[in-house]
Amino acid sequence: MNINVAIGLFLLVIIVYTVIAGVFTVLFRISGVPRRKARFQVISLLTNSGYTTTESEIMLASPFRRKLCVNVMLFGYVFSATIISMIVNLAMTIPNSRAGDFGFHTVLLAIVFAVAIILLKLRPVRNAFEAKIEKWCKKKLAAEAKNAISLLDSFGENVLAQIYVKHVPEALRGIPAKELAENDAFGFRLILVKRAETELMGAELSTPVTEGDFLIVHGKTAELYRLFIFERPAGKAENQCRTA
Repeated sequence: MNINVAIGLFLLVIIVYTVIAGVFTVLFRISGVPRRKARFQVISLLTNSGYTTTESEIMLASPFRRKLCVNVMLFGYVFSATIISMIVNLAMTIPNSRAGDFGFHTVLLAIVFAVAIILLKLRPVRNAFEAKIEKWCKKKLAAEAKNAISLLDSFGENVLAQIYVKHVPEALRGIPAKELAENDAFGFRLILVKRAETELMGAELSTPVTEGDFLIVHGKTAELYRLFIFERPAGKAENQCRTA
């Protein structure tokens, strides 16, 4: 293999590795993991370096995150084997290369690689990249999930969203809609319930949310996805809502 081809493939693998890490970071983040922790955990999993018990509890808190962890580790093993293979290939190619093989193309590859890495590290570029990945991931996850979330507007970290309830999350079962409208223990506040083309009002709000309802809610995106898409188990938040 030509030395420049070998170098190009090696640098391409590193760029792909960086992009994959960014994609998995976004997936963990929209499941409710803070950005810094998500980034750290993805790098730990990809490099198979492990993480602390406390951090592992966060990452294994839901079936979706456990599935993500498995996929990240599999990617890590594949990329580790690929990178080692590339390094061995480079080591075997360099002795058989001539001085004339190192020139314009080698410098060009180095410049392209450096520019790509710098762009990926720039905050505006990184934010734009993660925003596109996040939009695509949410659209795909919502299409495959039991519930559908449509974001209507955003206010900083909070959003106004419409949720079509195909399946009532376990944590919300039996809780009157009125309590969800008066309490934000789940990370959102219920604004309106539409059932069978009718808006629930007054005494009707004493009934729990049911399958087929359209909800208008205000809250944090991560909390909405964690509850309605990733099925956060019932726990402290439910008790707070019932006793509020």
